[in-house]
Amino acid sequence: MGIIEKQSIKGSFYSYIGAIIGFITAGLLQPIVFSKAENGVIDLLTSWSLIFATLASLGLNNVTVRLFPWFRNKGNHHNGFFGILFWVNLSGFLLALILYFLLRPWIIADSADTSALFIRYMDYIIPLTAFTTIYLVIDIYYSVLMNAVRGIFLKEFVQRVLILIVILGFVMGLFRFKGFILFYTIALSLPGIIIAILLMKDGEFIIKTQPGFLDEHLKKSLVSVAFYGVTIGFSNILILYMDRIMINSYLGLDAVGIYGRAAFYGTLVSIPIRSVSKISAVMIGQNWKDNNIPAINKLYRDTSLHQVIFGLLIFMGIWGNISNIFHILPQ
Repeated sequence: MGIIEKQSIKGSFYSYIGAIIGFITAGLLQPIVFSKAENGVIDLLTSWSLIFATLASLGLNNVTVRLFPWFRNKGNHHNGFFGILFWVNLSGFLLALILYFLLRPWIIADSADTSALFIRYMDYIIPLTAFTTIYLVIDIYYSVLMNAVRGIFLKEFVQRVLILIVILGFVMGLFRFKGFILFYTIALSLPGIIIAILLMKDGEFIIKTQPGFLDEHLKKSLVSVAFYGVTIGFSNILILYMDRIMINSYLGLDAVGIYGRAAFYGTLVSIPIRSVSKISAVMIGQNWKDNNIPAINKLYRDTSLHQVIFGLLIFMGIWGNISNIFHILPQ
């Protein structure tokens, strides 16, 4: 069994267990425990933080997958590659932070009439953006080090368990909604904190760069691939999360809460891609460096086929039970 199969099986296992826990929290408990507006706050905080975090990455996740094979050298700390990631993403986070404060008055004005509750908690976007950025950067770095399962375990399993615990704490009356948002933010942030600690423990958190290693051709490749990564990554994240922001603007926070709960069931179809795409993208980068086009072709064909099959099975399972789902959800 190859590395893709082994890690895909492990990653898929954690993804599906996490999906079950996510179904209990986002699909069952949240609609019942929280009001429509409170659910809307949760969705908007997640949406805005992911948009800012994607911008903060400055396309370097794409650079990591595509160009890391040229840096790979374990004995030399991979020629300072993580140092490039660290400093560029720190700059990206500062740019995202500036953009947040520039947009903040507009967000407040846009939400003033229909989303006052969101305004009360909107500054939680800052820590969520910071730790989401850390997670995104280190998770993909672990993937190119052939350990994609670690990030999947933290994000898909540990984080969802923590969210379930926080929701149960709210149900038991241990804290009000204000306390829930605080602990919810901590739960979302912990994967980024833990994965950074693990990287330090593994001796890979080396922020020193090696400028002499970068020749002109590699510098141009870094810039061009990063620009493409920003464009495609930001576009993808807007497609996934801009809808909630637009709904809040046009229809208000209650509508976001309703839409977010229903949209959760649609996201379940994408479960197969979460683990397979990470490790397969790493292998594609290595094969691209080796100019092994037949291997890339086979990898694309096999992973696409498997994702279509499993995605269709999930879709049919959801649509076949759509009446039961709406029966479970509040009116």
